[in-house]
Amino acid sequence: WLKRFGVDPGVTGFTLFQPIEESQVSAHFIENVNAICLDIFSCKSYPIEETVKFCVDFFEAQESNFFFIERMILPTNSEEC
Repeated sequence: WLKRFGVDPGVTGFTLFQPIEESQVSAHFIENVNAICLDIFSCKSYPIEETVKFCVDFFEAQESNFFFIERMILPTNSEEC
């Protein structure tokens, strides 16, 4: 799913949403400031720093900030949400 947003040139861009099983990736591409707000939600653990590095490299970011939010704690033997 990809949709253009905004009528004011100061806040226009695209929003992307990609469901993946019980997980999802969403992004907001803000044109006037050449920025991306990216959200990766996964039921399975993944290497956060490696994922951030991949995104920074892929989008050729000059600077980045990231926040990690643990949304659910699962038993250590669980593989599902």
